[in-house]
Amino acid sequence: VSGATMAQPLSVEFAGEVGSGDGLRREWLHTTVSELVNLNRGLFVSNDGGRTLQPNAESAVAAGPDHLSYFALLGRIAGIALYHKDAIPAQLSTAFVKAVFGYPLTPDDLESVDPDAYQQKVVYIRDGVYASRDGMALQELDLTFEVELEFNDYSSVKRKRDTEELKPKGAAVPVTEENKAEYLQLFTEFRLVRGIQKQIAAFVGGMAIFVSPAI
Repeated sequence: VSGATMAQPLSVEFAGEVGSGDGLRREWLHTTVSELVNLNRGLFVSNDGGRTLQPNAESAVAAGPDHLSYFALLGRIAGIALYHKDAIPAQLSTAFVKAVFGYPLTPDDLESVDPDAYQQKVVYIRDGVYASRDGMALQELDLTFEVELEFNDYSSVKRKRDTEELKPKGAAVPVTEENKAEYLQLFTEFRLVRGIQKQIAAFVGGMAIFVSPAI
């Protein structure tokens, strides 16, 4: 733990009430974090009814211009909880936690964040479902190291589409049996962290006084 000498214990007292101590600190942590991760606030999204939370790539629009300040605040609160060995009421995705602490992602990390993409892309390609079930060769899928983006257009009811390369000149690189593992790794990293790098950085910055992740 780097920077722990800068950290100080947190003592909480509620206005108009007598008392302090660990119980009040935990109550404050629970209340504050519950508000920040509430899906209606727009900072997080979930594909499993709120059981697993992933930062919203469109939080700037959904939560407003101060969205990164909220992620920094949540990071600071997470650092306080770690310092005091308290739990926080937020089932943050394994992918997000790995990204915060600098651990490498694997294609399996996509399952809880986007189950459909995990089945339709990772399992389908990794396990050769295209051949065993559909009787196709991988080359027949016409995949390249490029992905299609889809995001909300908050000025209308439509969703906009665009594309982005997974690596330089990826649009010209076909996915083959030899490089499909690389493709799935880059696809996973793209879906899980590339679109939320600012949110991750803000969270890490907020937590830095307590923990200095190696990222």
